[in-house]
Amino acid sequence: MAGMKITGALVVSKSTGQRSAIIAVPIKKNGKVVGAIGASLFLDRLSDQVGSALDLRPDAAFFAMAPNGLTTLHSKTDRHFLDPRELGSETLKNAANEMLSRASGDVTYEFDNTTKHAIYRTSPVTQWKFVMAFSAAPHK
Repeated sequence: MAGMKITGALVVSKSTGQRSAIIAVPIKKNGKVVGAIGASLFLDRLSDQVGSALDLRPDAAFFAMAPNGLTTLHSKTDRHFLDPRELGSETLKNAANEMLSRASGDVTYEFDNTTKHAIYRTSPVTQWKFVMAFSAAPHK
C-alpha cells in the first residue's frame, strides 16, 4: 500500500505451508493507491516446471538466489530458502558471495565432493541471480 511494486518477496504460506514468491503491484486512481493486485508463485512447482523444460544432464543443476542469498529456486526443491553460504563449503560460500556482488559471470566451487562450474546472470526484474552449475569434469 506504499505504492511500490513487489517482485519476488519470499514467504512461506500460512495457509498451505508452501514456499512462495510474491509479486504485487499497486492500483492507483488519481495518483493515490486504492488497492493492489498480486500473485503467489509456488516455488516447488515452478522449479519442477523449469527443470522439466531445461531437461538438464545428470551432473547439472539450476538455482536462483535472492539478493539476501537465500535460494529461491533449485532443481532440488528441498534446497529452497537455504543460504548456500551456510552449507559447509568454503568455496561455495566464496562463490555465492561473488555471485551476489556481481551482475554476471562464472565461478568454480566444491560441493557434494564435486568440483562445480557455474554461470550466472542477474534478473533485471527480481534481482535474483539465476545460475546453471555443472560438474567441472568433462561430460561423456
